[in-house]
Amino acid sequence: MDLTHDETVALSNSWIPAAITQINGGHNMIAPDPTYSDLVVDGRPHGSMTQVVGEAADVPGGQVGLYLVDPARFRGGNFLLIQDLGGWDYYLRHMHDN
Repeated sequence: MDLTHDETVALSNSWIPAAITQINGGHNMIAPDPTYSDLVVDGRPHGSMTQVVGEAADVPGGQVGLYLVDPARFRGGNFLLIQDLGGWDYYLRHMHDN
């Protein structure tokens, strides 16, 4: 489910990201924006689901997508959160062009 910026802000202002983290423990997978996120350190994602959603909510046009995934196929994760601060478009175009 891809959320608009307004929906991302509403999600950030809710208890839902913290509840998913608390219920699911460390089994959430997050993908911060590879180009612009402050939560990517040395190419690896850092931070909680709450931090990733909050960062997207604080950036004009920032948004997230939340997906339910099969834990048997995705290293035990139940949820995948993808953050878009504008960098994924660049990243995907770059991957396509090369």
